[in-house]
Amino acid sequence: MKTTQTVEALLRPVVTGMGYELDEVEFQKEQGNWVLTLYIEHQDGRSATIDDCEAVSRAVDPILDEADPIEQAYYLNRHRQAAQKG
Repeated sequence: MKTTQTVEALLRPVVTGMGYELDEVEFQKEQGNWVLTLYIEHQDGRSATIDDCEAVSRAVDPILDEADPIEQAYYLNRHRQAAQKG
C-alpha cells in the first residue's frame, strides 16, 4: 500500500468524524524535504478556514505520531480545498 493510501485510511475516520472531508493526501519532496499534505473541506462543501486546518492538525498529529506510518522525517501541511480543482 502506498504511503498516501496508508495515511488516508488512518486519518479519514478522524477527519470525517470532525465534520470535514479528506479530499486528497499528497506525500512528496519539496525543496529537499518530505511533505505530507492533507486537503480538507467541510462535509457540506464549504471551504475550510485556517482554524479548521489547525483543528485537524491537532487531531491527526498524535495519531500519526503513534501509528508512525511514514519512515522518513516529514512536515505536515494542511490545505483548504480550493473551490475548483485544476
